[in-house]
Amino acid sequence: MMPETSPRPRRVRPLVGVGVLTAAAFALLSWARSAPDARAQGETPLARAEPPARSGGELRWKRPSLQAWRPVFPARNYHGPDAPPAGWTHLARSEGFLIAVYDTAEKPRSTVANIRRGDVVPARRANTERTCYDNGQTGSWWEVPDGFICSTSGFTISEKLAPLDPPQRRPAVNMPLPFRYARITTKGAPRWPSKPSAAQLDDCQGLNPGDASPAGVIECMWDDFFVALDHRDTVGDVEVFRTIYGEWVRADHAKILDTPPLIGERVDRANPLPIAFVHGADEVDLFCPRGEDMAEPCGVAERYARFSPRGFVALDGRSFVRGPDDALVPSENVRVVRARGRPPGVQPGEQWVHIDLEHQAFVAYEGDEPVYASLISSGKPGHDTPTGLYRVQRKYLSKIMRGHDPVEGIYHVEEVPWTAYYYGSYAVHGAYWHNTFGAVRSHGCTNIAPADARWLYYWGEPTLKPQFHAQVKEQALALYFTRDE
Repeated sequence: MMPETSPRPRRVRPLVGVGVLTAAAFALLSWARSAPDARAQGETPLARAEPPARSGGELRWKRPSLQAWRPVFPARNYHGPDAPPAGWTHLARSEGFLIAVYDTAEKPRSTVANIRRGDVVPARRANTERTCYDNGQTGSWWEVPDGFICSTSGFTISEKLAPLDPPQRRPAVNMPLPFRYARITTKGAPRWPSKPSAAQLDDCQGLNPGDASPAGVIECMWDDFFVALDHRDTVGDVEVFRTIYGEWVRADHAKILDTPPLIGERVDRANPLPIAFVHGADEVDLFCPRGEDMAEPCGVAERYARFSPRGFVALDGRSFVRGPDDALVPSENVRVVRARGRPPGVQPGEQWVHIDLEHQAFVAYEGDEPVYASLISSGKPGHDTPTGLYRVQRKYLSKIMRGHDPVEGIYHVEEVPWTAYYYGSYAVHGAYWHNTFGAVRSHGCTNIAPADARWLYYWGEPTLKPQFHAQVKEQALALYFTRDE
C-alpha cells in the first residue's frame, strides 16, 4: 500500500557502508499442503538473484522463493532393521514418544537420547545382573546402538516384530517442516484419544471455558492450540484428522498452515555482511530520489527481500535505509544484520551463533567467518530471552510444547521442529505458526523460520544420530545472546 501522501523531501546526510546488491536465492521444494516426502533430496547450489528490475516503471524487490528447495545438509531418514543384524539378537521398538536411552546400565547413569514411537533398533541383552524398574514393573537391561534401554520403559522387544498399530508417520527430515500442521480455529473444539463416533462429534458444544470436559474427550481446546497431522478420515460425512500423537480432531475445527516463506542468506566474502532484510508487512513501499533532494514512491519490496545497505537517509523526520537503485526503505521495515566479533569462551575455528535480540537477527559463524544470517522472533515483553553465552544441551527433531500465558491462556504446540535447548526451558527452534520474523513474539524461546531452523539444526553440534529423535550433549554449539543498541 502506498502512503496517502508522500513525505516532504529533505537533503540527505552522508551515506555510510556503500555496497552492492547481493541476494542469495535458495531453491525450495514445494511443500504446501501435500504430505511430506521423507525421501532424501539432492543438494542444489545457491543461485544468485539478479538486481531488482523495474516492472511497468516500478521497482519490485522479491524475496528468495521456497519453490524448488533442496536441503544444504541432506539427512538420512531412519528406517530400522526388519531383522536383527549380525551381532544383535533382537529388535526393540518404542511404543511411546521420547523413550529414554541411557549411557550405561550401571549406576550412576544419564539419559543420552530418546527413541520415537515406531522406531526400531537392534538390541541384545546387556552384560549386567542389574534389573531396571519403570512404569510400575521390573524389567531387564538391553543394549542398543550407542546406549542402553529398560525393557519396561515402553519397548516391545522380540526377534521379529508385528506391524505397529496404528502406524506412525515418520518425520520428513529433508523438508523445511517434518510434518503438516494445523491451527485449531474453533474455540472449545474437542480432542479425542481415539476416533470419535458420530454421537461424539459435538461433545464440547454448549460448554464454557473452565467446564469439565465430557467423558471420552481429552480436553476442549479454548486457547492457542496447534496440532501435527498424520491422517485424514471421515465419521459419517464429517472429516476428521488423526494427529501424530494418535489423537483426533474435526477437520472443520482446524486450518492447515502454510510453511513460513523466510529463507536466510548464505554469507561469504563474495556475499558479505551487513545484509538488510525487509520485514513487518507483506509489501513495503520503496521511495526513489527525484532530483537533487527529492524522493517519491517508486515500488514495493516483499517481506523478507534483502539487499546490501548503502547508507541511511533522513526525510522529513523519518529514517530510511538506502539500497540498490538508490531506493529508500523505511527504517522501521528493515533489520540490518551485521558481523560481530567472537566472544570470550568460544575457541578459534569453533562453530557458534550470535543471536541479536535488539535487531531480531542471528548470524552463524565458523570461527571468525560468518556463514549464514537470517531473522528471528525472541521473547516479548515480560517473557524476555536471557542474554549471555550458552551451550546447546539437548536437541529434538520435534517436540510438543505446552504452557500458560496469563493473558492468552493455554498454548499447546505439537511437534515444534528443529529444537535445541540451551538453558532450562529456553530453546532455539523452528516456528510454523507465524510469519512475523524480525519482531518479538515468543514466550522466551528464539523462534526461527523452519528452513533456517533446519539449516541450523543439521549444521551445529550435536549431530543427531539417525536412530534417535532426541539427543543430549551438555556442551555443544555455542549460542551468544546480546541486546546491544
